[in-house]
Amino acid sequence: MRSPDDSDLIDRKEACRRLDVKPATLYAYVSRGKVRRVRTPQGSRYLAADVDRFAQRSAARKGH
Repeated sequence: MRSPDDSDLIDRKEACRRLDVKPATLYAYVSRGKVRRVRTPQGSRYLAADVDRFAQRSAARKGH
């Protein structure tokens, strides 16, 4: 996998907003390998593609 570009990454607040979850739930998704985290000089960032893919799956399960 290539190194993610800054435009491929989002911060924790945005990841939680897109997933409609609390930070603890985001942490659980990361620990289970559902969402990849990248450590940057600005702090942890999350791959937007992973977050969006997981959000779509979650919405589909909820029937949205």
